[in-house]
This record gives sequence, structure tokens and C-alpha cells, in this order.
Amino acid sequence: MKLFYSNGSCSLASHITLEEAGAKFEAVRVDLRAGEQKKPEYLAINPKAKVPALVVDAGVITENPAIMSYVADTHPQAKLLAAPGDFARAKAQEWLAWCASTVHRDFSPLFRDKDNADQLKLVQGHLDQLDAWLKGPYVLGETFSIADSYTLVFTLWAGKFGLNVGPKMRASAKALLQRPGVQRAVQTQQLKIETH
Repeated sequence: MKLFYSNGSCSLASHITLEEAGAKFEAVRVDLRAGEQKKPEYLAINPKAKVPALVVDAGVITENPAIMSYVADTHPQAKLLAAPGDFARAKAQEWLAWCASTVHRDFSPLFRDKDNADQLKLVQGHLDQLDAWLKGPYVLGETFSIADSYTLVFTLWAGKFGLNVGPKMRASAKALLQRPGVQRAVQTQQLKIETH
């Protein structure tokens, strides 16, 4: 497998999942600032001109929830996602869908205009909701799952825009940063994630 990622982007979520799964993969950095995602070589891999993209034997998978679910399902020994039909699986996928379709979407305009007060307020509301929903160190309580991978992405991004990360989200980020797989992904992407 080959993961195309960019340092500090949402692709960190898929990167963490691959590391936590114990997957054998090559990590290939795409420099978004330099526009590498728009070059023909990358567009041949992902015509959406975005990261992440995961190349597997059968083809290319894009979008974090799809990549993360695929990795969890193909590495069942890592127990990153409950079995089909299990309520915990639906809750993990609900969380991923909300992160990808709402929180991530609403963060995006801030990368173009970091002083957009209305957008900052909207995203802060999402972060407050995320904090309120956490029931333990992980999204599903005491058990790590693929749903947790977005927590560090949003913790990192909140710091970039001076947004507040609540106490449960900070505690979750600290717990995540103790995990060897998470540490490997963070180190590969050369990230510094503040949790205080």
C-alpha cells in the first residue's frame, strides 16, 4: 500500500489508522503549498487533487472515512473497527461522517481567511460539541478506534487558528499521543501538537 499525504492535513487521520493497524505501507508526501496535488502525476492517482489517497492492489481509495474503514477491515487483528452490524461500528462511522462532512468542511475556509469571525465561531461550536460528546479518552469510551484519528487533526488545526480545545478533547489528544502508532504518524509528518 502507498499513502499520499501532506504534513498537517486531514490525511493525518488515515496515516494514524495505517500505523495503528500495523499495516505495511509507504508514505509519500505531497506538498500542497507547492501545488504538487495539481500536477499530472498526482492527478493520475487522485483526480480530486486532494490528500489522502491510498493505493492498494485493487486500485485507489480516497476520502478519510473510506480509507480508514478499508484499513480497519483489512487488518481485523488490530481491532480498529467493530464488526458489521455492531452498534459500536455504526457510532464510529457516524463520528467519521460528522468529522468529514461538517467539522472538516467548516475548517476549510479558515485556511484561506483565518480572520473570518463567523467561520471561527462556527468551528468553535463544533469543537465544543466534540468535547461534550467525548465519553472517555476515546470517542467510543475506553477503546481506541478509527474514529479517534480525527481528534488530533482538529486539535492541531485549532491551535493554528487560536480556537479553544476543551478539557476532554485535550485529554483525548494526550492519550492518543501516548500510542506508538500515533507517535510514528506524527513524527513522519514532523508535527508538534499542543495539548495544554
